[in-house]
Amino acid sequence: MNSLRSKSHAFWFGVLSVLAVVLGVAMIWSSAPPMFVISLPLVAIVLGVLTFFSRRFDSRGRAGEELSSLQGSIIAGRVLGVAGIVLSFLYYVALSQFSSSSVPAHVDEIRNDMKRIADKAYFFRLSPKSNRGGGGSYTGFVLPNSFKPNENADYSIVRQSADTLIVLAIAFAEEDRVQATINNDGVVVQWTYFGKFAP
Repeated sequence: MNSLRSKSHAFWFGVLSVLAVVLGVAMIWSSAPPMFVISLPLVAIVLGVLTFFSRRFDSRGRAGEELSSLQGSIIAGRVLGVAGIVLSFLYYVALSQFSSSSVPAHVDEIRNDMKRIADKAYFFRLSPKSNRGGGGSYTGFVLPNSFKPNENADYSIVRQSADTLIVLAIAFAEEDRVQATINNDGVVVQWTYFGKFAP
């Protein structure tokens, strides 16, 4: 308990600031909700700023001599606070660059999924009804479970008819979508993009 009291509030604010950034990085790799990924570095910045305004907390219940002995701890806390603030800004820059560079790759993965769905749907269309196929129609085609959802998106059939199948892919953010129209030859003839996937 004495060892804890020997550390200043600035020190603990600084430690928590750096830990918040580290936790934010860990949450990216663990696919945590975006709210936590974005908010944790903000917490780190606030804690880093608090290291410069924590002297009033340290002065409560401490004599002048005891307070002066905390100067080293206060300086260390402020150094950690600055580190937390700098790391937070670097975190946001890296996150922004990563997000912008990952969008094209994500779209490519969804397009590849759509083409695989088109192949399966066309095979279904060509198969006779006696073999649980469509007998010349896309009507009755059901998406395989591997697309509902997978690591790229959640896929669903928007419309199906004898000659046309329209499939919608919803990514992890509701507004980020890709829609594909498949013709009677099993070829995707139209792509429509929404949200961050839009050109």
